[in-house]
Amino acid sequence: MEKVQLREDYAKYIDIVDGIDFVLGKKNDIMTVQERFLVKQYQTFNDFTIRYQRYLNNIVDRFESENYIKSSLFYL
Repeated sequence: MEKVQLREDYAKYIDIVDGIDFVLGKKNDIMTVQERFLVKQYQTFNDFTIRYQRYLNNIVDRFESENYIKSSLFYL
């Protein structure tokens, strides 16, 4: 996936309203990403949560999902 270039005003709007920092896309697939770093006290934490929506899932309870991940080392 590659970073999608958005109009500056729209990028600012989705950041303020939805907390979306950037958008990734490939063909018809789109992924939005939030990066949030709170205060200095959390800088040594080694965990994160991935939240996502399954738009095509017919089971309402499974539309939104999240995974909590804790690791000693992250690769991007």
